[in-house]
Amino acid sequence: MPTQPWKIGATMSGGESVFSLVAEHGPWVVLVFFLLWRDIQKEQATRAVLDKNAIVLTEIATVIRERMPRAH
Repeated sequence: MPTQPWKIGATMSGGESVFSLVAEHGPWVVLVFFLLWRDIQKEQATRAVLDKNAIVLTEIATVIRERMPRAH
């Protein structure tokens, strides 16, 4: 029975499991890993932009609040 590194309990190092998957299932496995990696990169870039926008909006709200006349 061939080893299936994608199953829970498999004991292969990271490099061996990737090579094993490619050897057993062909180059589409590399494509899947590449697409997942690109998806993670896009998600991280989106998160960075959203974090920056949140900081800018907080600063704008603070400036507006500071300049509003205070009710006594």
